[in-house]
Amino acid sequence: MPDEFLRLPATPARWIRTRMRILAIAAVSGLVICLIGPPAPAAAATAPTDLGTLPGGHDSRAAAISSASPGLIVGVSELTGGQTHAVVWRPVAGGGYGTPLDLGALENDSDATAINAAGIVAGHSITSADDLHAVVWTPAGTGYNRPLDLGTLLGGSTSSATGVNAGGVVSGSSEALGGTTHATAWKPGLLGGYAGAVDLGVLAGGHTSIASSVDDAGNVAGVADTGGKTHAVVWKPTSTGYKPPIDLGTLPSGNLSVALEIDTSTIAGYAETGTGTVHAVVWKSTATGYTSAIDLGTLPNGGTSAANGINSAGAVVGTAELADGDLHTVMWMRDGSGNYGTPTDLRTLAGGMGSAGSSINSVGRIAGGSETSAHTTHAAVWSESTTPLAVNRIALMSADVDRPASPIDGGVTVPVNVGNNAYGTPYGQKNLPSVDRTISTDQVTGVLPS
Repeated sequence: MPDEFLRLPATPARWIRTRMRILAIAAVSGLVICLIGPPAPAAAATAPTDLGTLPGGHDSRAAAISSASPGLIVGVSELTGGQTHAVVWRPVAGGGYGTPLDLGALENDSDATAINAAGIVAGHSITSADDLHAVVWTPAGTGYNRPLDLGTLLGGSTSSATGVNAGGVVSGSSEALGGTTHATAWKPGLLGGYAGAVDLGVLAGGHTSIASSVDDAGNVAGVADTGGKTHAVVWKPTSTGYKPPIDLGTLPSGNLSVALEIDTSTIAGYAETGTGTVHAVVWKSTATGYTSAIDLGTLPNGGTSAANGINSAGAVVGTAELADGDLHTVMWMRDGSGNYGTPTDLRTLAGGMGSAGSSINSVGRIAGGSETSAHTTHAAVWSESTTPLAVNRIALMSADVDRPASPIDGGVTVPVNVGNNAYGTPYGQKNLPSVDRTISTDQVTGVLPS
């Protein structure tokens, strides 16, 4: 595989309308299991439902679904003319979801990557200086306020947001002084605003780190370079900030690991095996730290898999390669002993060749993306047929070797060249003058579907 594909919000470069025969990184989610007797069998997921796009758009992708039943879904959609905006889909009476609401942007493109139970949305947007900045959208009546620019670390010009917890703490990354990228957290401040970016630091001997998720306890998961390799890490909060990152290690003989989602007791992601392939993994918390990476395996005769989301109960949803090379959303279920079985294929939209889940909530709704019969990518939602599920989050990461990253070919992945200590975006390396932060309470035009 190329260097490292890390879950950072990608900004528009080009939309992919070809088969999803690409490396996809997927998700972990949790299942509520009966404490007496054998675990109940996993419910078969229904075929996904197409969530559609903004008017005139060809492609869309769902990145996250809120934990509140039945769940708001956020992501990105193409507009007429090819511009892309963050959107939210809201459940409607009688079941299903309404048309997407455009959340707007700071200046040009935007993408929503996470949402909490209160409806606060985290993501990123392009500024007037053509920089990528982390942003949040806050609910206002039946709509949303305009995006709030979270700014960057001192000396940086780019930032991105990848997670938001119940308390409104946002995780992400920012360019730091000197041009390196550091994992970053933003905490709510006064009058509905946010305090300045907090640098979470790097591993000893390393220069770069990236935060991918934050749980409700404030623990932050992500990656950091060791001075030559990229390892999954976790930052633990203190009363005044964060402890140095904890290196979670890799699979035996592997050189790469990435943590993509955390939910207090378990961290999900992917790691390189001793044979050079990539497998979905989880790390479980212990009294003294975390277990070694646990390999979740792949579909029969498939090569790669990845986990990209998780909830407190521990069921895993992700993406895995089929024998023919296509990629499908899959789920790993945890039994009463805490062990994982083989992944279950959750299929695609009718006529599509590939899919990848982006998020899964407490009632078992899974949000993500799937190829359509027209070879476009559309946001999709999967519904479970039984309900003792407590599953939280899946996200697609993908890379097409012939095209730059975009919100639709993963929406959550861009290549990061750790060796060069550069912060990469689909627009190339960013090193422009910083932009003043903008705070607005103006509402986005339009309202959420009733």
